[in-house]
Parts: sequence; structure tokens; C-alpha cells
Amino acid sequence: MTNTLYKKMTVFSLILMLGLMPAFSYADNDNGKKKNRQNNRSERVEKHDDRDNDRDEDDDGDEDRDEDRKSEKKEKGRKNSERKELCRTAFGRLFAPGFVNNWGAEEREFFWNCFVPFGIAKKFNGTTSSTTPSTDVTAPVISNLLAKPNTIKATITWNTNEKSDSTVFWSNSANVNVNSSSTASTTRSEKVKEHKLVIEGLSASTTYYFVVRSKDGNGNTSTSTESSFTTKPVSTDSSAPVISSVTLLMSTSTANIGWHTNENATSRVYYGTSSGLDVNASTTSFVENSTLKQNHLITVSGLATSTLYYFAAESRDGSGNRTVTPVFSATTSN
Repeated sequence: MTNTLYKKMTVFSLILMLGLMPAFSYADNDNGKKKNRQNNRSERVEKHDDRDNDRDEDDDGDEDRDEDRKSEKKEKGRKNSERKELCRTAFGRLFAPGFVNNWGAEEREFFWNCFVPFGIAKKFNGTTSSTTPSTDVTAPVISNLLAKPNTIKATITWNTNEKSDSTVFWSNSANVNVNSSSTASTTRSEKVKEHKLVIEGLSASTTYYFVVRSKDGNGNTSTSTESSFTTKPVSTDSSAPVISSVTLLMSTSTANIGWHTNENATSRVYYGTSSGLDVNASTTSFVENSTLKQNHLITVSGLATSTLYYFAAESRDGSGNRTVTPVFSATTSN
């Protein structure tokens, strides 16, 4: 039983030794390189100091500082040598009972670094930080709020100093409640600095109150003060079209009547053989074109030859305003 346990311990020791040898070699080489670099720097400092002493032998203050630097470098070299020796002997002491507990805190820390493969601990040294990343807690600043109303809609624009979303709340009564689900609103989720939203379905000649809100990517929210606008009234056109440049061209059985209006309007020609042509009677014959335009031409066909006919031209605009010319006449040819 004892021999078996001894064999197992021996095998374990060999495996552990083989696994840790690269770490010792690396630590040794690394410390050796550090010492060589320090020695080289010390030699360069000494040569530089010699040149400085030749140029200015009276500068006692500089000489004292140089001596202090030399002493510091020598002390660092001594400590590195001691730590190098600790790494060399660390493996041999690994199996000595309680040996780590007898060391100081600095020795234990350096000892464990000797056993980390290829200086991994050194690479992570000093990389941790207890500083908490800064968080944006500042809400966007709303500016240049403007409303451009039309008859049944309005365009709301504003700016923010950082990218944020866009929401407009509106009501036809004051004190708009942005927290109520029944308050009319429209939202654009895209984060922008220049905001533009169109609210529709409004009533003409009506005052509306509105509030805009913007929220940045961190949830910081700004809400504007309440503003208002009044939609434009519905256009009321009470002016009838003006008819001008009336022309008449007669043939044996047709009449071509043309005219011009100052606005888009329909085209109609009343006609008959009675001198008392009644343009308001439902029995009066007419020809019409309901297309709204300014240049008009109506052809009346099926007329009798060598007959006197009476005509009147009419135009109505889009609002229903009507203009009728005075009655005029002409005779068809043979």
C-alpha cells in the first residue's frame, strides 16, 4: 500500500514538473530580459550623466538627482534578482508543508505569479477598474417648435439637441393630457434631431392645442409646453366666372359657339327658334360639357336650314357660381 502511494506521488510530481517547466523558463527569461534592459538603461544613464558632468561640473543639484536615479535603479535590480531567485526555488519548495504560509503577502503574490503559465497574470495586471461607466441621464432639449395649419391638417416641426423620437398630442380644448390614452396623438419612432409630424382629420376654422414629446435612446424624455394653432377656413368662392370673347360660326345645320372664362368652369349653350329664349326653363334645349376649363367650344347640330336661331352661353365654376351671356342669334345657311 505504501509503495503504491509512493509511486502515485512520484508520477504526479513528474507530471506537475513537466507542466510547470515552461512557466519557470518564461519567468526566468522574462526577468532576465528585464534585468538586461535595466542594466543597459543604467549604462546609458551613466554615460549621459558623465557627459552632463563634463559640460556642467558645478551643477551639484543635477549630480544629486542623478545619484538618486542610480540608487533607485540599483534597488530595482536587487529586488528583481531576489524575485528571480524565488521563482527558481518555488518548485522545490512546493512540497514543503506550510512553507507558503510563512511568507509575507508580497512573496506569496509573486510566488503564485511564478506558477501562472507564460506570464498570463502579468498581462492582466492593472487592467481592472472600479470606475462605473457614465450613463446619459440628460433629457433632450426641445427648441424651434412651430405649427403650420391648413384647412383640415397641420404640420408640426421642432428640433432637439440629440437624436430622439417624435410624438405630438393634440386636442380642441386646453390642458392637453399627454398621459391619457384618449388624447389624440401621432408618433414617429425614428431617432432624429429635426422633427416633423403631420396631424390630420382636423376641422376648418378651429383652434387646437398641442404638446410635443421627444425621448432619447436612454429613455430620457422631454415634453414641451402647450401651444396652439387655428386651422384655415373653408374657401367660399362667391364670384361667378367672367365670360369673354364669344364667337359664333353657322353652317346649313350646325352652329359652333366658343368663349373664354377667367377661371375653370363648365360649358353649356341654350338654343331655340323663339326670341324669348328662357334659359331657366326645363324645356329649353341645350348642349353642354361638364369639364372645368377656361376655353370653351360647343357644337349645336341638327338645325334646320335657312332658319333663325337664338343662343345663350353659360358657365359654372367649381363652387356652382353661374354666368349666362345675353341671348344672341344667327341664321343657318341654305
